[in-house]
Amino acid sequence: MPRYKVGTEAGGGACPDAFNFPLVPRIGGLIYVAATAASSLAYLDIIYPNIANDFWWPHFNTTGVQTFLGDLYNAKLVTGANGSLDLFAPGAVVVKEYAQGTAFVSMRPATARALLLNRLQPVQAIRLIRSISFFDNMRTLPPPCWFDFNRMYEMAHTARHQSVCNQRRVANAAFYLEVLLRNVQLNDLTTSTYYPEVQSAIFEAIEATPE
Repeated sequence: MPRYKVGTEAGGGACPDAFNFPLVPRIGGLIYVAATAASSLAYLDIIYPNIANDFWWPHFNTTGVQTFLGDLYNAKLVTGANGSLDLFAPGAVVVKEYAQGTAFVSMRPATARALLLNRLQPVQAIRLIRSISFFDNMRTLPPPCWFDFNRMYEMAHTARHQSVCNQRRVANAAFYLEVLLRNVQLNDLTTSTYYPEVQSAIFEAIEATPE
């Protein structure tokens, strides 16, 4: 069986080395890779304060900057101010310690009532009524004073309450049931758990009147 000699002497000469690159390019490549990695790490370290939150705001936190913004916004909201809010204006000052980790947004006791009684534009009110079900509207709207806009059918639960309605609530559309009925889907009305009571106590009574 023939044998073949394998080695550097085979073929009468030395085998060329495929990895015999010059030393300088190899060192340069290593330096490039190391410099790229180092610069990437340095860049991440520099922008870390910005990318620590979704607002790209350095050192933004919930007990400091966010709480201050909430307090300042609530303070301006009470005054009824509109437009942009300058955070660096002389009036943008809240006397409070925000360095503590237990700081929270301060709410005035009357804030919820003020928001509840705040006047809505007709377009906003209609959109709000149409965005929720008849069931939810019945649970959130105030007790109606009248069924219709002509105030032919009074609905206050007592004579004294009806007197208050006549004195104070004539111009308030929230106290007319017709507002709700005009902005609710028929299927939503008839499938609501309130429909049997509305049908028997309101619709049948109105149908029975001579008007």
